[in-house]
Amino acid sequence: MNKKVSSEVLAIMLVAHPSLPVKNVKELIALAKARPGELNLANVDPSSMMAGHLFCMLANVKIEAVPYKGAAPMMIDLSRLTL
Repeated sequence: MNKKVSSEVLAIMLVAHPSLPVKNVKELIALAKARPGELNLANVDPSSMMAGHLFCMLANVKIEAVPYKGAAPMMIDLSRLTL
């Protein structure tokens, strides 16, 4: 029996608005711990949602999940500082 093995690449991007006072992931985690529930994490599909939950779990932080119906509306809100 011949089985095909498929491999997929999942690209996850972590983006912060320049006005957020962090320069790296370590600083982001420290800020999230200092301000639990005040930061937002956008997701556009189940994969990004799971990645966000995994990040929060591993970093032991509480960040509010904000679901979007696509990357375009999310990027508009990010650029307008409404996310």
